[in-house]
Amino acid sequence: MIGGFQPCSFIDFPGHLSAIVFLRGCNLRCPYCHNASLRDGDGPTLMGKEELIAFLSSRRGRLDGVVFSGGEPTLRPELRALIAAVRALGFTVKLDTNGTCPEVLSELLGDGLLDYVALDLKDEPSAYTEWLGMREGPEVLLHSLDVIKSSGIDHELRTTVVFTRHDEARLGRMAWWARGCRRWILQACRPDTKDPSAAPISSHEATLDTLALRLRDRYGVNCSYRSERDYRRAPSVPTHRRPP
Repeated sequence: MIGGFQPCSFIDFPGHLSAIVFLRGCNLRCPYCHNASLRDGDGPTLMGKEELIAFLSSRRGRLDGVVFSGGEPTLRPELRALIAAVRALGFTVKLDTNGTCPEVLSELLGDGLLDYVALDLKDEPSAYTEWLGMREGPEVLLHSLDVIKSSGIDHELRTTVVFTRHDEARLGRMAWWARGCRRWILQACRPDTKDPSAAPISSHEATLDTLALRLRDRYGVNCSYRSERDYRRAPSVPTHRRPP
């Protein structure tokens, strides 16, 4: 269920020139989601596995990584086979996940199928049911955090900062969950959202940079701010077209 595809990115997989595969379906309903068109797991499919593998085969030596994103890719039963097929071509693999399927994450890591994981830390785990639509309990997020912290794999946590939700006190409480992770990235809420409570905050870069420094100093977490300028070099939504 590939619902979007970006044939080349310089910024989504640290240190790698990568393609991004967006799989359909998500179990959260974040009001600021910039890939809301992929929430439906039964929507139109952009391409099949064979077409994806054919494209990547033609890019060996030019691309070196593939990112699986979504939606929430760990909901898809075909994810493992897709990753295995991509790795067989010699590509490194990054997974973007919301952390609600820790068993899948643990299996993929245990089988050595992932090289990098970016896990969203959207709020305090106990607050997910309040405004993000999570039906599972907070223990699934805590399990996923434990999995990546103990895996030895390179990883990052990502928080999309919405000022109506994430004041310094709230981020401070989230910092306790980020302790022990390799890096915690704060990023601006993307400008294409139509949710008025999650308005763009790229004009507050200095504030976010200062917040990251305070969190790092106060809680001992490797926290930094990812500038909105980084996103101007890539589409804000997946490319819903077939690859060239």
